Amino acid sequence: MSFLIQYDIDPDKVHLIPGLRPLHLAHVEAAASIINLAGLTRRADDAALERSFFILNVDDRAAAEKFSNGDPYVKEGIFHMTHIARFEKRVGWAE
Repeated sequence: MSFLIQYDIDPDKVHLIPGLRPLHLAHVEAAASIINLAGLTRRADDAALERSFFILNVDDRAAAEKFSNGDPYVKEGIFHMTHIARFEKRVGWAE
């Protein structure tokens, strides 16, 4: 089952990213087997980070929430206003 996790990125906390990036990447690496896709978006002027997302292959919403809650960016408030929903692929990556 797939779940989409979307985060808004707090522009007032972007300066914390470099110091937490190694911990965030370790969290992502540890979960690599359940991550189908991850990325981010930028504002229209291409300068500021806007949102981040993950598409996870997990058993249920609780597993998606556990992944999200374990992310150092979430713990420190860089990622906020989390949205988690079932994701249904229509076209895209091969299985």
